[in-house]
Amino acid sequence: MFFALTASLGSVADEVGNPGDDSGGAPAADTSRWYVMFGSTNNHPRLDDAQKQIDSEINRTFRFLAPGFDDVKTFGDQRDDLLIWTPYMGVGCVLSKRWDVFVQGGFSSGKVCTRATDPSILFLLPLHTDVEIKRQSFFIGAGVAFFPFGVVERHEFDSLKERLKGTRPFVATTLHWNYLSFDAKVKAGLPPIGTLSEIKQSESWNPWSAGVAVGLDMPVTRHSVLSMNVQQNYFFDQGDDFSGPGISLSWKRFF
Repeated sequence: MFFALTASLGSVADEVGNPGDDSGGAPAADTSRWYVMFGSTNNHPRLDDAQKQIDSEINRTFRFLAPGFDDVKTFGDQRDDLLIWTPYMGVGCVLSKRWDVFVQGGFSSGKVCTRATDPSILFLLPLHTDVEIKRQSFFIGAGVAFFPFGVVERHEFDSLKERLKGTRPFVATTLHWNYLSFDAKVKAGLPPIGTLSEIKQSESWNPWSAGVAVGLDMPVTRHSVLSMNVQQNYFFDQGDDFSGPGISLSWKRFF
């Protein structure tokens, strides 16, 4: 998707000029088109298959042995609490008054643990359970943004009102390669007897994904822009687990 769009940008190459100057021409010496960005995305993956697997293989088994057992904590719980964040960084270039391209990459990891002791059906002996689930997520890719009313003008501002007035909307699309991994360790035992079982499971995936975003760029100084967007990510494989919306906040620093 990204490469098809960038191929079509050849026709706008003649428009390249000062991003904040509708008259075109060479940019001022201190208004570079290139920037670095640092940001973080709050991810809201579906996790449908993962939740079903955990419920079937862990929750139901432990609940059969100990009827009072409560469900283990999962990344679905972290997602619902808006706690899955992926920091990222990248480099971009303002091609013209309305087009912006960038490359970016990000990484995050996390862990959830559940430890409980409940009376079991085995002579009411206490069943001790220890469940640890880890995840890792890495992505790298490229994107293109279109500003229907032009990119933001970058200069010195005297007030927040001026900055808000200079804010510009955009739509963007991205294409990413992802590496995602999952590690689980499940341990159960009866304290008087010892460990009954200990299971370890690991899985990894490397699907491609595409995203569509709608956002706003707000100028802050002559050299910096605050960018915000909401997005929908579509994974070409394992979509039932990893596809979903997100909210992103980033800081662009122009060279």
